Amino acid sequence: MPPELRADWREPSGGYYLYRVAITSYPEGALTFYTDDTGEEFGYPNPDWEPEGWDPDPGYIAQFGSRRFHWPSTKREYKSLSSAKSRAKLIESYGATAVVERSSRIVWPGPDDSHLDRIGGAA
Repeated sequence: MPPELRADWREPSGGYYLYRVAITSYPEGALTFYTDDTGEEFGYPNPDWEPEGWDPDPGYIAQFGSRRFHWPSTKREYKSLSSAKSRAKLIESYGATAVVERSSRIVWPGPDDSHLDRIGGAA
C-alpha cells in the first residue's frame, strides 16, 4: 500500500522548494530593442529571428499555426529541479543562456499549527 494511503501517514514537514527558469541572455539578433521617452531601453523577441537550423516538426506547426519560432515559456513554476533543468536545457539549445532559480523553502502548516491563518473551508 502506498504510504500516503495509510491512516497514520503525514505529509513530510521538512518543506520543499519550487523552481523557475529565467533567461539571462539571448543570442545575437534574437531581440529587438527600443528606447522609451525616459531613455530606458527595452527588448522584445524579434519575430523574424530563428535559431540556426530551425526546422519545426509538423506538431509544432499544428500547435502554433506557422513555422515561426517562439521562445519556450518561462512563466511556469516547477515542483522538481529536474523539470526546471529540462526547460532551461531546451532554451539553451536555441542559443540563449538560462538559469534555474529556487524559491525559499515552502512549509505547509501541520495539525498543531492552529495559530496560523486558515482560509475558508470546503464548499
